[in-house]
Amino acid sequence: LHPGVYLAIIEHNPPKVTTHAIKVLPKSRIKLHYHKRGKDWVENIYFHNGGHFEIRSSDEKHLYNTTNLVYLKIEAREMYGIQNLSDEKLLFTATMKPAFTGFDEIVIVE
Repeated sequence: LHPGVYLAIIEHNPPKVTTHAIKVLPKSRIKLHYHKRGKDWVENIYFHNGGHFEIRSSDEKHLYNTTNLVYLKIEAREMYGIQNLSDEKLLFTATMKPAFTGFDEIVIVE
């Protein structure tokens, strides 16, 4: 789906929750996208060790260059993308509640 991005399922307990571990290779990105889900859906993203990255939404960009925890909450149909600006891999976890239903729920915007 996104070149240079690797995904592993840590917990999958449908329909309740799914947690993924995600690795974004240096200079790679997760394209601007959203999830076609109901209003009760939420994705909580944790960059446990920080990193050097950019988070994009439909109209904003936020740059991070930290070793501190960064937390991001994504609502249903909220657009976002992540660009790894580092020469190191970017690692984070993402928990979706209700659970991830598959790649058909993802709409790539760019």
